Amino acid sequence: MTTMITETIESRELELYIDNTEHLHSAIVKLVTGKWSKGVFDLDKGIKGAMYTVNRGAKEYCREFGCFNDSWNKMFTMKDRELCAESLVRGIIEECKIGNY
Repeated sequence: MTTMITETIESRELELYIDNTEHLHSAIVKLVTGKWSKGVFDLDKGIKGAMYTVNRGAKEYCREFGCFNDSWNKMFTMKDRELCAESLVRGIIEECKIGNY
């Protein structure tokens, strides 16, 4: 997954929601920084691991802001969720590189 990120509106919205929801953001930070500090971080595995938290975030977003008949996986497609996970992980890696975590 070493491609250029082309965000969609939905992926950016989900990313902002996860960034501003403490328990979701801290789960991804913990995942990335733990492997980064040990020196065994792999981007593809990090994105795959972050997908679990992104999926949980999509479900919470849908419950909080969606209609009763909205489906979280239709509101945020798999591509949107993958873009969101990649953007979140790459952002945390950049913060690790400059020493913020």
